[in-house]
Amino acid sequence: MLDEPMAGLSIVEIEDFLTLVRKINQEWKITIVIIEHLLDILIRISTRMLILHDGRVLYIGAPEKVTQDSRIVEVYLGEKVEE
Repeated sequence: MLDEPMAGLSIVEIEDFLTLVRKINQEWKITIVIIEHLLDILIRISTRMLILHDGRVLYIGAPEKVTQDSRIVEVYLGEKVEE
């Protein structure tokens, strides 16, 4: 479990970190839980996402669909989506 491991990292350092996480996951078959606010990066690296807000589950599912959920767009991207 990694709690905000990319905080303060440069773009180059984030790419190196992502390479390392992928290698650990693939070679050792270890599930890695990452708590992070960089949603776009999590979408790139995750196979499954769980999004919490105020202690409640907003989303569980595929990373590529996370930004299609209007609640997540509003909470994390600050944009009100008309439904």
